[in-house]
Amino acid sequence: MQTVKEESYQAIFRKYYPRMFYYAKRIVGEDAADDVVQEAFLELWNRMDALETDVPQIESYLYKTIYSRGLNYLKRYKKVNTAAIEDINEMRMSCYFSSLGDGEQDMENMELRRKINQAIGELPDKCREIFVLSYLKDMKNSEIALMMNVSVRTVEAHIYKALKSLRARLGIFFVFFVPFL
Repeated sequence: MQTVKEESYQAIFRKYYPRMFYYAKRIVGEDAADDVVQEAFLELWNRMDALETDVPQIESYLYKTIYSRGLNYLKRYKKVNTAAIEDINEMRMSCYFSSLGDGEQDMENMELRRKINQAIGELPDKCREIFVLSYLKDMKNSEIALMMNVSVRTVEAHIYKALKSLRARLGIFFVFFVPFL
């Protein structure tokens, strides 16, 4: 006889496995996707008592777990595909908004972008310029240092200052949306 926990877990597994496998496949490729998804579901099983059975929370938990485990796999095997990671970040953002209606989603997305852009705009000039080059233009710190005729350490200090300022201004939004800039 199955417990309520086992029945809930099986229902969650049946509902989310195909979607999570597709998501993991986009991150790590088909060969490793099954392992990454299995690890995520194993971790979910171990935390079932702590998690609410709230569907958005479980779905969000699975996406976050697969994302982080997928990136760990890529780091371990040095197979980073930046285009795939950008696609994944866009998917993460769309998953966050999936519970909203289309009109609401657009409004929420525009408001969030406005807040992020406003916070970036309030950074000191040099700090903002370095942050934009690093996060939005995807330049390496050494490239920025060479371009701006400053040391790499100065670039790192400005990025640190920018992130600290954005974290303070954006609060919880910072955690979820800096990867999507």
